[in-house]
Amino acid sequence: MLKGMNRIMACGLTVLMLGGIGVSTVQAAPAGPHDKRPQQQQDRRQEEKRRDDREREEWRQKDHERMERQRHEEPRRFWTPNERRDWERRQRDEWQREENRRHEWEMRRRAWESEHEWHERQRLENERHEHRMREIEAEIATAVIRIFVK
Repeated sequence: MLKGMNRIMACGLTVLMLGGIGVSTVQAAPAGPHDKRPQQQQDRRQEEKRRDDREREEWRQKDHERMERQRHEEPRRFWTPNERRDWERRQRDEWQREENRRHEWEMRRRAWESEHEWHERQRLENERHEHRMREIEAEIATAVIRIFVK
């Protein structure tokens, strides 16, 4: 009689312990909209990368066009010093604006990549921790069952 009670208690404790490690009927439910989140994030990242690649290609094309234009420009022979100075200043300003734009874009891209890597590291770390906690709970449940079955 006592041995039967121990088995009933062991089974009851097992159910309680297994409930703690996440074994439930909820896991058998169909996938919800929240399960699509990683795929949506990946799609968004790919779209951002495509957009960034397009921008980079546009900038490269504009640079190429600008260099061709400058190469084919007929240098003016009778420029006054003021005209030449103004033209050079405008060229420098245009170049500087383009460089600033390119630099800002590159910094934003690097910041986005480092933030993405940080989030990925955090996610993996959390998954490892959760897995270890489930292992510990399973070991505890096994030990409790052994104690009550003996």
